[in-house]
Amino acid sequence: MTLLFIDSIIAAVIMLPFVFFSNGSIKDVLVSGKTSLPLIVLSIALATLANFLIFSSIKNLNASTASVIEISYPFFVILFSYILFRSVPNFYFFIGGAFVFIGSFIIIKFA
Repeated sequence: MTLLFIDSIIAAVIMLPFVFFSNGSIKDVLVSGKTSLPLIVLSIALATLANFLIFSSIKNLNASTASVIEISYPFFVILFSYILFRSVPNFYFFIGGAFVFIGSFIIIKFA
């Protein structure tokens, strides 16, 4: 829990200048009104839960097994975006997915 707290504080300190000094969409979301406040709170809660689960998996599993699970995250994000939003993956998705699974196999087999 201490590591999760320190990680969150460091991430917040790094992100604050981007939020306040950028002209992008992050600032627009923050000043848009109360309708986006539940989404912001939900996003923070889900990010905290995700970090907690990652740190817990590293604590309960060995580091190599936890890294295999974590490294497959981008592959599953694209897969679920295809399933939920019908976003069509491109050629680079399949190349990256192949590298993820080859790397995971190497870690599991030889670590």
